[in-house]
Amino acid sequence: MKRYVLLLSLSLGSLVQMHAQSLEECRSEWNESSANVSDNIRYTSLNPSRISFNSYKNKGVAKLDYTIGRGSYRPVDEGRLSNHLKFYMGGIKNLGKVDVSGFISYRNLQEKDKKWNSTLFLNPDNPFVLCDSVASDATTESFEMGMTASYAWNESWKGGISIGLTLGSLSDQTDPRPKTNTTVLPIYVGAEHRLSSQWALGATAGISFYNSDIAYTLVNPLNSHRYFLMKGMGDYYRISSNDVSGYQRAYKGLNYTGALQLVWEPEHKKYGNFTEVRYTHVSEEATDGGSSYKFYGGDYTSDEWMLQNRFLLSPHRQTRHHLVLTASYHSGKGIWRDQKMMTDTEHGNLVYYETLSKYKIQDDQRMTAGLEYRFERLKDDKQDFFVDALAAFTSSAYNHQLSTGKAKQTSTLLTTQLSAGKFLNIKSAGLDLSVHGGYRIPLSRTYGNGNTRTADEDISAVYTRPQFEYATSGHALIGALAQVAIPLPKKITLGIYISTDFKFYTDKNEYDDTFDGTNRSLSTAGVYLQF
Repeated sequence: MKRYVLLLSLSLGSLVQMHAQSLEECRSEWNESSANVSDNIRYTSLNPSRISFNSYKNKGVAKLDYTIGRGSYRPVDEGRLSNHLKFYMGGIKNLGKVDVSGFISYRNLQEKDKKWNSTLFLNPDNPFVLCDSVASDATTESFEMGMTASYAWNESWKGGISIGLTLGSLSDQTDPRPKTNTTVLPIYVGAEHRLSSQWALGATAGISFYNSDIAYTLVNPLNSHRYFLMKGMGDYYRISSNDVSGYQRAYKGLNYTGALQLVWEPEHKKYGNFTEVRYTHVSEEATDGGSSYKFYGGDYTSDEWMLQNRFLLSPHRQTRHHLVLTASYHSGKGIWRDQKMMTDTEHGNLVYYETLSKYKIQDDQRMTAGLEYRFERLKDDKQDFFVDALAAFTSSAYNHQLSTGKAKQTSTLLTTQLSAGKFLNIKSAGLDLSVHGGYRIPLSRTYGNGNTRTADEDISAVYTRPQFEYATSGHALIGALAQVAIPLPKKITLGIYISTDFKFYTDKNEYDDTFDGTNRSLSTAGVYLQF
């Protein structure tokens, strides 16, 4: 199994999607079959019927790996050190007119000196984050499973459904102690109709449910701690443990997605084109207090349009050329309510919050565009060599409303990457080797602080400025992957792999000097069985 083939569909997508993945994660996330990425022009489609077009229809894999993260060039709300255990099992199966795909995975992430953001799987553009500033050792566990089924009614119609479930838990053992439990449930349905021998049209509709609960508790009530109810850009509403012994927050979210696909694929399949347009609406609401009272922590909504186009040219059986274009536009807004704490003396001094006003406190826009070219050379219908080059452009703007006026943060980033890989036969075993390198350049950026606090309460030096500097800074990336595939009896393959990614800061500390001379490394070792 050549996992580096996954970079075709995921490397550029990781640059333009909200939840960006590291290169190591892109390589190790396996679903359906990595062998189908090159052959199935619909592989990156949101439409579940895409699996009916897989070339390899009966495969499975089980893998286990361990990733060690070290270095200070990281987001402010991530741990200084990380140890990440991951287990994955998945496969595809053809049952006549029905194709099915499924997987289960488990992750255990241990982080040292983690602080600030206590949410889990929340939309990263949502400004209403619950934080604390106490560094501690945190554990994040997640279990994920998914199933996709596609049915071919006839040569003209195919339809499918995809259902997933993600359960996550984040906790630490240092006061104030957060415990976060999160559930994500996405459901997609889709169909494709062949219009002619060369053209096909598809449509997809999806909905995703998000639920998350955060509970802060104290073992030693004699110490005073602050909870930061973020509004965005360092602006926050503060609550102290002197006011409440603990703190609770619940997030409810609902995402709607719709997509259209247009496929051009002549019967000889020497060339073809896949185009998909997606629209996603996100809605997330935060409420605090649990059963004791209700405090509105902020409402966030966003809309995003995304276009992806993949052109495939295969003039000879031994060569393939891929050209992938992606573009997206995102806009969001956060609604804040000014509230006043009240006491109901007629009902046992019950505390509640009264809404005085409601207004838009933050809006954000982001545009992305990316272009990727990939060349593959095959030998005996298996990939022998590849080279991949991509460039992605991102422009972002955040506006935050203060009582004294409006603050603004903007950035324009250019990211480039080059990868190459080679397959070698060593007796009966196979050896995959690949290297990659990249660079991110900030073309422009401006920093506006939303903090209205006094000097002793100002968190810009420890949170807002470092977070902005990291998100918009220039950096270089180098990495490599080595994998040995050993054939076993009964058509089973044993794989052993190691990979490393090394990212280092290359900027000039324009807004914060936290990252001067810093770097970050991710080293992974793992094994898998393919059957």
